[in-house]
Amino acid sequence: MDGRQLVAEILEQALPPVADDTRLQDLAGWDSLKTVHLVVRLEAMLERELAEQELEQLNTIGHVERFFR
Repeated sequence: MDGRQLVAEILEQALPPVADDTRLQDLAGWDSLKTVHLVVRLEAMLERELAEQELEQLNTIGHVERFFR
């Protein structure tokens, strides 16, 4: 799995081709509840809590992708 796949899974739809700087809030269907779902899934996958700085920066596709590199 990669960041784009995780975002698509949370959206429950295929993710169109998007640039790394695409803001999550600009994706059709994205809302604050989906952000919470993303954080919970990332923390479960990483087996740790995300730091405050990581949470503040978690707003683009590229930021999500960084967790998979």
